[in-house]
Amino acid sequence: MVLRDRWGRDLRTAGVTLVDWEGHIANPAVELLLDLGERVNLPARVVLTANGCRLMFNLFSEVGPSGPTRVLLYESHERSARFRMAVVPDRAGGDEDYTLTARLTTGVGEERTAQWRVRVLDQDRPEPPAAFVHVDYSQDETGFFRDARARRIFEQAVGDWTYFLADQGFEPVEAGRETAFINEPTTFERGHTVQNASAYTGYLLYAQGIQVPERRSGGRASDTGGLQRRDGRALGLRRSGTVLSEITGNWNGLGWSMEEDDDRWWVSSCSAGEPHDYYSVVRHEIGHTLLYHRVHPAFARLMRNGRIHADAVRAYLGQEPRVNASEHLFETVDPISRVGAFGNEYGGDMPRKRWLLTKVDLLMLQAVGYRLRPTTSLAPLEIEAPRICRGSVGERLSCPIKIAGGIPPYRVRVSRGALPEGVELNDRTGELTGIPSREGRYAIGLEVEDGDPRRPARRAALRLIIDRP
Repeated sequence: MVLRDRWGRDLRTAGVTLVDWEGHIANPAVELLLDLGERVNLPARVVLTANGCRLMFNLFSEVGPSGPTRVLLYESHERSARFRMAVVPDRAGGDEDYTLTARLTTGVGEERTAQWRVRVLDQDRPEPPAAFVHVDYSQDETGFFRDARARRIFEQAVGDWTYFLADQGFEPVEAGRETAFINEPTTFERGHTVQNASAYTGYLLYAQGIQVPERRSGGRASDTGGLQRRDGRALGLRRSGTVLSEITGNWNGLGWSMEEDDDRWWVSSCSAGEPHDYYSVVRHEIGHTLLYHRVHPAFARLMRNGRIHADAVRAYLGQEPRVNASEHLFETVDPISRVGAFGNEYGGDMPRKRWLLTKVDLLMLQAVGYRLRPTTSLAPLEIEAPRICRGSVGERLSCPIKIAGGIPPYRVRVSRGALPEGVELNDRTGELTGIPSREGRYAIGLEVEDGDPRRPARRAALRLIIDRP
């Protein structure tokens, strides 16, 4: 069995590289290819497993406390099978090592096993974001938020959105100058307005429990309040909103799954027959209050003819995503993580467990006027080479190339010219090394690609000068 990356490179030595982007966001799903040799008797079956509870394969697959499982079937004419692999984000930081195991059973009952190292590059940085959303539990009449777990999960979901936001430069809101609508605890139809008791800068978010016949939660921005202001100008963003949590559990009255541990992301699928994951639902509803609600004039301006019209979003997705009356991107799948985007959390190619932010959400935040921090999921792919690299015949040469951003691992190749005899290119780092055997002047063009197959390659040029010693 030979495991290959998307460029066809044998991963026996390098292993699989997964990226855990900065912040709590759905990570890139890496495409892999498992080849069976000509001597393997077909049809055959390969059972893939990995020993990390946050690892996952694309569907159909299983996830759980001991790690993911997926079955690859090889028919009589097929010797290659593709699959995807990704890691669910954590908040701990630090690179991780796991093992991918493939157990082959051939058509005549032969069995073989192969293993590869899985390296997770954790890009989290210990940089706490500035407080932006101010949570107010004072209007909850149900007692739901007397539960410390509910408050912690709610605030964690808020923090996962605001982690990606830079200093917004919003003007302060004086006490009593912002109005929000508060529901009666048994209906979405009636309620009353309240004014902010204290001055604040940022976004004021009221958290309420509710118990209604339809057994659903909700989230909205306040259309009775004002607009954020920056540098003396009104923006198309509201200053407050409300999230309502159905106290009996979402849609089914089975209560909530109050999981706080990232390692237990797989417990609930938010399906009809089980308690829904509270983090998933409340993170979604917070998204409505901050962004996905037409009472934000900036969001309403993006909605035309049932689609979102925003240049960066269109460039990333390859089209304008469809949006429905519930302000959901109901058919959109994030192209890098292969996870369903906002409102399409039951879609996508990866296991449908805890609902996560995607890069689509970040681009939508930017499209409506929020300022984003320069986190790693937004970092462009870059390559930088020295203008001139010098060496001598018969002496060891080392010419480092700087590659940054994008999605590791990288593939570097010579796109123009030819390297001198004795000099080699490391196709993962771009470094030129070796002992040149011939003097000369060499004009070299380099090209780098990353884990985003839709991203154009980046190029750099250098002159390699090899002199006599």
